[in-house]
Amino acid sequence: MEHNGWADERFGAVADVFAANFAEFDELGAAVTVFVDGREVVNLWGGVADERTGLAWRQDTVVPVFSCAKGIVSVCAHLLAQQGRLDLDAPVATYWPEFARGGKESITPRMVLGHRAGLPVLDASPDFAEITAWAPVVRAIEEQEPLWAPGETYEYHAHVFGFLLGEVIRRLTGLTPGAYFREAVADDLGLRTWIGLPQRELGSLARLVEAPGRPSMPGPDHILTRMVTMNGAFVFPGVDVPHGWNDPALLGAEIPGAGAVSSAHGLAALYAAAATGVDGSERLLSRETVTDAVREQSGGTSWLGLDMGVRWGSGFLLDAPAFRPTLGPRSFANDGAGGQFAFGDDEFGVGFAYVANKMIGHGDARAGPPRRGRTGVPGGAHPGRLGVIPGTAPEDAPGRAVLRWLRQERQESGDFRDGGLLVSGYRPEVRTCTHPAGAAYTAGRADGSPPPRRTTSTRWWRASRTARVWSCTSTAGSSTTRSGSPPPSGSHRCTRRRAPSPCSSSGAAASWRSSRATCRRSSARASSRRS
Repeated sequence: MEHNGWADERFGAVADVFAANFAEFDELGAAVTVFVDGREVVNLWGGVADERTGLAWRQDTVVPVFSCAKGIVSVCAHLLAQQGRLDLDAPVATYWPEFARGGKESITPRMVLGHRAGLPVLDASPDFAEITAWAPVVRAIEEQEPLWAPGETYEYHAHVFGFLLGEVIRRLTGLTPGAYFREAVADDLGLRTWIGLPQRELGSLARLVEAPGRPSMPGPDHILTRMVTMNGAFVFPGVDVPHGWNDPALLGAEIPGAGAVSSAHGLAALYAAAATGVDGSERLLSRETVTDAVREQSGGTSWLGLDMGVRWGSGFLLDAPAFRPTLGPRSFANDGAGGQFAFGDDEFGVGFAYVANKMIGHGDARAGPPRRGRTGVPGGAHPGRLGVIPGTAPEDAPGRAVLRWLRQERQESGDFRDGGLLVSGYRPEVRTCTHPAGAAYTAGRADGSPPPRRTTSTRWWRASRTARVWSCTSTAGSSTTRSGSPPPSGSHRCTRRRAPSPCSSSGAAASWRSSRATCRRSSARASSRRS
């Protein structure tokens, strides 16, 4: 399977891993996008968007991303708090007086963001028409009594999370959460991300496919089933069933806890905008706001007695090595059923997203330890479907060592933007990672293996945003150009002395491709000799 798109030469390993997901692990259709310091460095897509027709996944393809919606709603809540319009620690009833009924007067938006409100399920059982009409769910929430003293413990609020925060947003802004997100965030950034997919976008919608042997849910009266199906209003994770997650009526409704539809680029750009800003724009969420968002609210054993290793901040998943490792203490994330994943990190300057249309099944190789994870993203981490449920197997030790080294180097040097300190790929199968300048580091002996030596590297310049032409002239005067075009003018000289091969890909055969340029290992060796 040939994938489409492009990857900065420092991230060539991401293309290798992305292709391997199709060749080795039976991925159907997927996309991955990465931003670093507000610049897009990876945008890849491939496979089939609709298995019935063979329609190919395109650059503009969108797919249901399920609970990634919670991250979108959380960004909106923090944006309103940053503007002084919402106090996360004031009672929800301050903005929604009817909510105080039933002993809920002390519940705050922060308790909801941390899944501590005591409302993981409702006593009422709204049907599909009522769920998609909004107001009946709001009335049911108003009448609901908490299942525990608010704030004392936590449990995942699969659907109530979105409706509850969404109604607070509606009371404050006069807009539904999906409409507010488009007006305040998505339209300005040009994001292909919606809570409530417009009819006009159905032609770009990927169709979900049920994976063989997917885990079955407990009986309909079991509290876990009630939580994720809203007392039977949804079939989870049913796709080709009435009112399933391929149904345009469901995807067009506003289900703000689980009903977002997005491209990988849209989610990655959202998290990049929140963490750093994109393309020179101011960041969406200030450093102070992110600091507040990543302060742990919940973790450990939940109300149901479960301990999956999850850690929650205010609306976001936090770095949790046993559940969902990201980059560090300032990473903020959300995932969705089927392996959808997105996160941002303002320390490492990253916005990341991976989306796909094949659900996860029992024994699915894509959901094992991250044999294909930890590749290409700064810090050596590449979560998402490229390591859907990261584990703590011994083979993870090299990745953790690389991660610690990068964190230490970041603290000492304070600058990753020129690529000189970036590991371009950690490859667990050979237990090595390679610097952009070519120095290999074997980290297989133990978790505490010595860090790689610091090397110099070249900063590549995108001379044409449309043509994706990348060129660089070294300080010594030698030039290399990815697509064969003339190098940029003198003002675009490299900031480092050594120019790496424009096609280097973590020591493995490179297969960087786009509609306008192709680069393979043989040309990489030739370019390396020329420079």
